[in-house]
Amino acid sequence: MVSVTRYRQYAADCVHQAQTQEAAEDKSILLNMAVGVFILLMPDQFTSLFGQPTATPDTWPRHWGAQLLAINLLYMPGYRDPVGAHPPPRAL
Repeated sequence: MVSVTRYRQYAADCVHQAQTQEAAEDKSILLNMAVGVFILLMPDQFTSLFGQPTATPDTWPRHWGAQLLAINLLYMPGYRDPVGAHPPPRAL
């Protein structure tokens, strides 16, 4: 069994690490947002970039770009405040 003091120290270390360490998720969210905007605004250029035929209708890639933006917008609370947006641990 873990002692309360040891658990509190572990929690404090996790909070400190989340507040000070730069995470790879930062760049991933921003890159996903940029790709989502590119797909939403220019779906034909996006498909031709990878040698694919243009999508007909272009609603499909636009929808995919909008979904990419929406999913990454859901990550923003955790990006801005990684400690406060995290749910509390469940009791064992």
